[in-house]
This record gives sequence, C-alpha cells and structure tokens, in this order.
Amino acid sequence: MQVRNSVIRAGCVLALWATALAAIAAQHSKLSDQPIVKLDENEADLWEHASGPMTAVHVSASEAAKLEFESYVSFEIVVSPDGHVESATPTSDGKGHLEEARAIEMARRFKPWMQDGKNIRVAVTDYVELLPPERWALDPLSFPEPWGLKGAEIKLSRSACYGRCPDYTVVIRGDGNVHFTGRRFVQMPGDHEAHVSRDAVKELVQKFEKAGFFAADDKYIALVTDNPTYTLTLKVAGKTKTVTDYVGTEVGMPLAIVELERDVDELAGTERWVKGNAQSAPSLKEEN
Repeated sequence: MQVRNSVIRAGCVLALWATALAAIAAQHSKLSDQPIVKLDENEADLWEHASGPMTAVHVSASEAAKLEFESYVSFEIVVSPDGHVESATPTSDGKGHLEEARAIEMARRFKPWMQDGKNIRVAVTDYVELLPPERWALDPLSFPEPWGLKGAEIKLSRSACYGRCPDYTVVIRGDGNVHFTGRRFVQMPGDHEAHVSRDAVKELVQKFEKAGFFAADDKYIALVTDNPTYTLTLKVAGKTKTVTDYVGTEVGMPLAIVELERDVDELAGTERWVKGNAQSAPSLKEEN
C-alpha cells in the first residue's frame, strides 16, 4: 500500500509539473504571437531599458590593440513583451567573436517597452562590445572595514561633451539626502533635493563593496576626444576613493564601475531632473 501511495504521489507531482510547463509554453506562445514593433535607436532608448549586469566580449590585450575604437558586434534583436531576447540576427561580421557575442546577446534582459499602457514586442538594434581585459590597480586597496553610513557619501559627476551630453552632479549621503546640480543639457537645471531610504543607501554601498571599487585604478582615460567624463566617488569609514571614467571600458575599466554609475543614477532618480518623467512635478512640489 505504501509503495502504491508513493507512486500515486509521484504521478500527481508529474501531472502538476506538466500542467505548469504547458501553461508556461502557452504564455510564451501567446507572447511570440504578438506583432513586432520596429524601433529606431532613439525610440528604443536601450540604455534606459537595459536590465541586469552589463556584458561584453573581452578579447586578449594583443587583439584589443588591433581593434578600432568602439569595436562591437551589432544585432537586430526581437525582444518579447516580458523583456526576453527571442532572436539575435547579426548585422556585422563579429570580428571572429560572432557566436560568443550572440550568446551574450541572447542572455540579455530588458525592461519591457510599452505602448498604450501595454507591454509590446519590439525589434531593435543592440551591440555587444569587444573590449580589452579588465584592469585593476597594481596595488589595490581593500574596502574599509567596518563601515557604516555615518559620514558616507556617494557622488557622481557627468560632464558635457562635444554634443549635448547631460552635464550634472548628484550626491547621495548616508542619511538618505540627495542633492542634484544640473548645469547644461538637463531638463531641470539648478539645484534640487530629494530623499531615499537609509536601507537603499546601505544596499548601494554594499554594491560598491561587492564590485571591489577600492581595488580599481584611479583613472581610465581613453585616447579619444569629444566624449563626456564621468567621475565616481565613494566616502565611507573615513576613506575616499574616486574613479575617473573617460570612455574607460576601452582601456580596461571593469564593467562593474559602469554598473555602479548606473546604480547611483537609478537610486537618486536623476532622470526626473535630466530628462523629465512622472516624478518631476511631485519632486518639485516636495522641494517647495
């Protein structure tokens, strides 16, 4: 009887799994049946929709020295309404790294695009960069321990460029206070204030620790012109570390630093002042 009951239970589990898998398959089928909306690069705004860790193909130092500036593999991708990449069709030769780049592209995730309040299926052009090996400091510093939020401060500055790059500085302090100074090419220039939770600031500092921020070089400067300079500073436990990024990934800056820059913007909510969004008006009202 015990054996028979075990068989019955196993059969029930398998039936539940089969039902769940069928539901998932049906959902994916429904998503893939939606029409594809073709977006150009401006409409796509890939930087805003990128989700998850940054990825690239890291080539050898000798190969990187032979590559032209901003080498990449381009793909025409179809992204499902839930942000998964359904297909990636190469539109450049890949310089010997096509399949590696395709695998990276297929693993990427995006925040869904929306139209009339609904998630849509889109076709966009995306790029997988071919970058040199990541480079850390020859004499890396360890992250200060123990650390707390008292006196902690995170500062990100983005400069202007030859075009219309947003020029601003944002500071997030350990108590959760956020100060934004917009200079040029931002929707809301001048000084603005906001507030985030201390727990959120703590999580951001933990990301700096996990990324090995204090072990990075102080400067990553590519020999190019007309680009913006980004400066990222962390003050914690009485120690200060600053990393200057001028097209830094082209000379070995770890992708984790770019992610930290993005994380600072996201926590501070700089989009409300830089581009303008649904938070802009309520934020201004709170300031007043």
